[in-house]
Amino acid sequence: MYPLAIGTFLAAVLSVGYALLPDFHAMQRSAFQDGVAMNFCVYREAVTRFLRTGTPPATIPNASLDLPPGYRFLRQWQARTVGGYCYIYGNADGEEGASIRKALGSSLLVGENRNGVLYPGSISVPASIPSGSVVSTVSIQ
Repeated sequence: MYPLAIGTFLAAVLSVGYALLPDFHAMQRSAFQDGVAMNFCVYREAVTRFLRTGTPPATIPNASLDLPPGYRFLRQWQARTVGGYCYIYGNADGEEGASIRKALGSSLLVGENRNGVLYPGSISVPASIPSGSVVSTVSIQ
């Protein structure tokens, strides 16, 4: 009788312990999303500095940007100027777009291109930027 009670008690303790363990997979996924967000922010800052150097071309080449030493693109970020604005964009998976928005202070100038409109918000996005991309808008002036 005692072995059964001890076995049941140990099983209950292990079950409770397992339920209280953090979800390491979710933590890893969240950390990577935050890393992609910071990667986008560093790229966006480099584009913003480039815009201050003079009249930018329609498509800003990544080789022209002053990115920090060792910077690695976690996504294929791009920058394009249209009508006095610069659109910094790229594809982001899952919740990465939300992490980017959060990292940039939940600005209405950052969001997802949904059929030519920046969501959330109502800013028009040029047709040359793929639908579904995460987009940040910066004024060239």
